[in-house]
Amino acid sequence: DCSTTDASCSEPTSPTAIVRIQESRAATPISEAAEAAGGYVPGRILQQSAAQRKQAAVPLCLDDTVERATSGTPACPSVGSAGHWLGMCKPCDWFHRDRCTNGAACKYCHLCGADEGRRRRKEKKALVKAAVRWQQAQCGPVVLGAART
Repeated sequence: DCSTTDASCSEPTSPTAIVRIQESRAATPISEAAEAAGGYVPGRILQQSAAQRKQAAVPLCLDDTVERATSGTPACPSVGSAGHWLGMCKPCDWFHRDRCTNGAACKYCHLCGADEGRRRRKEKKALVKAAVRWQQAQCGPVVLGAART
């Protein structure tokens, strides 16, 4: 017998038998059936602790407290400017040349200065150079074309 399924465990083919099995499964949740049989129930402790927790007395809502920046205002002239004050923006190279045609829908920052993109590229290049120098100092110089033994 090469079958990987047990014939005694196969699903019934009649629609009424399937409905009866589904109703019995719905009537007794799996966790209750497994607990009654003394078996392991994944997530049982988490479900019990969640059921015992009380709701917070006062729901926390920061929408009224924190002002959201909307694009098209002086504080946030474009969509990409929203992360400017956190340092999480990418400068728009076209805005300071008066060639950005996206306006408030631009995904790049219009608050960064004209030279900000160039400054960030230089800084990144210097960091990469420093990392390479540090790695060479830690591992020793790499010899290219070394003879095989």
